[in-house]
Amino acid sequence: MHQKTVTQSFTQAILTNLPRLGLSLPQPLQTELSGYDPSARVPLSLQDRIWQSALELSGDPSIGLRLSQHFLPGNLDIVGFLLLSSETLEETLETLIAYYPLVGEGGEFTFTQADGRATLIYAPTYDAARAQRVEAALATLVHLGRWMTGDRFQPERIAFTHGPQAPAELYRQFLGTEVSFHQVADAVQFDAAQLQLPLNQSNAALYRRMKVLADHQLSELVQGSVSAEVSDWIRAQPRWGRDRIAEQLQISGRHLNRKLADEGTTFKLLSDRVKFDEAKRLLSGDHGSLAEIAGQLGFSDDSAFSKAFRRWAGCSPSQYAAEHH
Repeated sequence: MHQKTVTQSFTQAILTNLPRLGLSLPQPLQTELSGYDPSARVPLSLQDRIWQSALELSGDPSIGLRLSQHFLPGNLDIVGFLLLSSETLEETLETLIAYYPLVGEGGEFTFTQADGRATLIYAPTYDAARAQRVEAALATLVHLGRWMTGDRFQPERIAFTHGPQAPAELYRQFLGTEVSFHQVADAVQFDAAQLQLPLNQSNAALYRRMKVLADHQLSELVQGSVSAEVSDWIRAQPRWGRDRIAEQLQISGRHLNRKLADEGTTFKLLSDRVKFDEAKRLLSGDHGSLAEIAGQLGFSDDSAFSKAFRRWAGCSPSQYAAEHH
C-alpha cells in the first residue's frame, strides 16, 4: 500500500512559525515528528493532525493565511530551488505541476490557459483543516510569484471553493487582489502575458542540476504506486473502464477503488487528469479533427469530449487549440 507523504521541511516550517502566532503544538505531536530522520518524508496523516491541532489551538480560521506569510522557498526542498532557478514564470508553473508531489502528496496542481487568461488550479485530497491549508498553499504561491518576479506578478483573482474564513480586509491585506468564494475550483487567475515574466534568480545551470535530482526523487516516490499503473493503462486504453483495467492488475474493481483511495485519488480523477493532459497535447499539434481527437481519447463523439474539456479547462477545445497552435 502506498502511504501518502510530505516533505519534512515543509512540515517543520509549520512548527517553526507557529510561535510567531503565539502557539505551540502539543508535545506528543512534536515528539512524533522528531522521531523521523531529518532527511525522511513524513506521513501526510501526521501533517493532517498538525494542521488540525493548530486550527483547534488557535481558534482562528484565518491561520492558513497568517502562516503563509512566513513560508520560504527553502521549505519546499529541491522543488523550491527549481522554482527559483526557472527562467520565466511559465517555466516555474510547468516545474510546479511536474514536481509538486515531492513537496506533498496531499493535492494536485493543473494549469489552463484560454482567452488571454491563465489559471493555476489546486485540487486537495485532504479533509483536515481543508480551507486553511488551501489558503496557505495558494497564498504561499502568490507571495513566491511576486517575490521571484520583483513584484511584477499580479494575479487578477484568487478563487476558493470554501466560504470566507476571515474578514474581507484580512484577505486584501494578505493576498492583495480580488478574492471569490464558493467557486467551482481553488485557483489563481492572472493575465496570460505574465507567463513571460523573467525571474530574478534565474539560473539555467542550477536548474539542470536540480532537475536531475528531482527526476530521481520523483521516480522513487511513484515507483510501485497503483495510481501510476492505472494512469498508464488509461493512457494506452482510454476506452477501458475501471473494471477492465482492474482485470489487468488482477484485482476486482472494488479492490482497485480501495487501493486508489489509499493513495488519495479515484479512478475518475485519474481518468480526467490523463485525458486532460492528452487532450492538451493533441489540441496543441496537428493530430486530426475534433471528432478524431475525441475518438483517440475514448469519447463517444466530439460533443461529449467538448463537454468534458470545458469542465476541465473552462474553455472549448477549439478555443484552446486556437491559442496553442
